[in-house]
Amino acid sequence: MLRVIQSEAGTLFELDHNNNTLFFRASVGQGSDRLSQFRVPIGRGVVGHVAESRQPMFVSNVEESGIYLKTIQDAVGFKARNVIAVPIVVRAKLFGVLELLNRIGEDAYTAADMELLTYLSEMIAKTIEIRMMIAWKNTSHSKHHDGKG
Repeated sequence: MLRVIQSEAGTLFELDHNNNTLFFRASVGQGSDRLSQFRVPIGRGVVGHVAESRQPMFVSNVEESGIYLKTIQDAVGFKARNVIAVPIVVRAKLFGVLELLNRIGEDAYTAADMELLTYLSEMIAKTIEIRMMIAWKNTSHSKHHDGKG
């Protein structure tokens, strides 16, 4: 993903339905090893707003934006300049958010980057859906063939 849309860092956030926060499912880039302890509330920061609205968003200049959560970047020592984020929706339900930070080779993310990241998000959603269907089928199949069903 970072090679396709050249970026310094990227994160796959997953929604925790129990407390309505997003947690770091997978991250790459500087400081990514220290991110697992953080959670982002729905409606807070770029990814929280994307999760709440289910609409993609990009911020061309983080310094001028009042929406970006600087507390996490300060804690891990990573300075974001620009951000792009898209929702991951599986069967009409929010699964999480895909976020890239600091576009390499450009001053900011572009509409073409947004289109490509949205496509990648849709492919991730399809993969998750297929895995859920296989898991459901295997669970259903074992219940009917274990002598109890």
